[in-house]
Amino acid sequence: MTALPPPGPDSPRLAQTVQFLRDPIGFATRCHAAHGDLFRLRLLGLGDWVFVCSPELTRELFKSDDTQLAGGAANRHFIGEMMGPNATFSLDGTEHDLRRRLILPHLSGRRLLEHLPLLLDATDSMIDAWPVHRPFSLLAATNRLTLEIIVRAVFGGLPEPRHRALFKHAEVYFEQGLRSPFLFFKPLQVDLGRFSPWGRVLRQRRALFDRVGAEVDAVLAGRGGDGLLARLAGETKRDGTSLSRDALVDECVNLLFGAQESTGKILAWTLLSLLHHPRVLTRARAEVMVITEGHPITAEHVPRLDYLDAVVKEGMRTPPTSPFAGVRRALRTTRIGDFEIPAGTTVTHGFGVMTQARSLFETPDTFDPERHFHGRRVPPYTFNPFGGGKRMCIGKSFAQFEIKTILATILQRVELEVQNDSLETVRDGFLVTPKDGGQVILRSRRPRVADDGPSTDDLLDGVSGGLAAAAAAAGCPFHAARGPGDGQIDDEAA
Repeated sequence: MTALPPPGPDSPRLAQTVQFLRDPIGFATRCHAAHGDLFRLRLLGLGDWVFVCSPELTRELFKSDDTQLAGGAANRHFIGEMMGPNATFSLDGTEHDLRRRLILPHLSGRRLLEHLPLLLDATDSMIDAWPVHRPFSLLAATNRLTLEIIVRAVFGGLPEPRHRALFKHAEVYFEQGLRSPFLFFKPLQVDLGRFSPWGRVLRQRRALFDRVGAEVDAVLAGRGGDGLLARLAGETKRDGTSLSRDALVDECVNLLFGAQESTGKILAWTLLSLLHHPRVLTRARAEVMVITEGHPITAEHVPRLDYLDAVVKEGMRTPPTSPFAGVRRALRTTRIGDFEIPAGTTVTHGFGVMTQARSLFETPDTFDPERHFHGRRVPPYTFNPFGGGKRMCIGKSFAQFEIKTILATILQRVELEVQNDSLETVRDGFLVTPKDGGQVILRSRRPRVADDGPSTDDLLDGVSGGLAAAAAAAGCPFHAARGPGDGQIDDEAA
């Protein structure tokens, strides 16, 4: 069968760009409805983008060869210099595969357990600092928490002045520099001095990379370091060489950004969704209290929190925060389904579009963790928040463990209240974020959970009767109907 060109709107490139920037998820969703599961957008400064929005086509995308559809080439093309060209994020082929195998064991398996004390301490410190009876931004809090955690995980126990400087430079660059409207539009990237918009971005980048470089130099010189950086610096590649200084710097920056940008938003959205759905909140809190029995969260508790796992999955599904997830660049003319993709085209997984498709999810606008619970599994290649194939997020396991641990700790200790009756959103570049950062109020806060903490009954006495009833009911039913795969946030398309 002769391959067809990708369908898409026939409006001028400028008009498509304006519509996409104004409402990225809405515009992409309308294009999906009008043109089908694979469609093309023509965007000023970004070139042609093809969105893949069905399980069958997603499978083809994830299993594609990077000599045809290259993730590293796409990342380098758009923001490689801003994130460092020597990180796994920017590599393809054998080099990418070897680097991934080198780093992945440090972010998964037993290594995760080493970070549990850090996760608990950082989360408790955040909760202790929240103001009582005054609104604050939940998104700002979770972004700062996840950045704090990854800085300590990567660099270990730095002296306080160095830790503060590293945290500050990372926060400024990620929250300001990488949100510049010029980031994806190369003709506008002109450095006219320190006070020009792009000049300011470049100086923020330099400050962070210089600070990270100083820490890498200290580790390479044998002057301390007990975090992930020190372990990576000691790794030896198959050819007997070690990671270069530039590779270590770029990997560190990418780890910081990925953990703060993605995980912080998932936490904020999931908590806000819980607060807007009291029944779900009650059930999730009840499960945490029954499983932990009033004691600090342990590595054994986390995989048993099946309902909380379903809540996190649903928090990543809705509301959609981006129309796409991950990009690949067609290095030569290639085919997906019945369509011919020209060389130079950017191909992306339309994750945010798929999560709202009624053909894939019943009542997609409804926050319903039950669709992921009691052994229910979304069909393969339908729900892939961490991407898939060889480009699957390298920090996936770390993020899963971190998110559930933080949420469980928050549910143990605090009662939060939302400021607005509805879950309102605002556009932030290509992303959607909570309006005003998701304003919440802390109504009550319990002390840190100690090893000799109160019993489950004592904890339940401190909250609503509805929660006590839910917890009593949860003792067996939460686990009696466990099906294969419950307790894991897992992508089908590994």
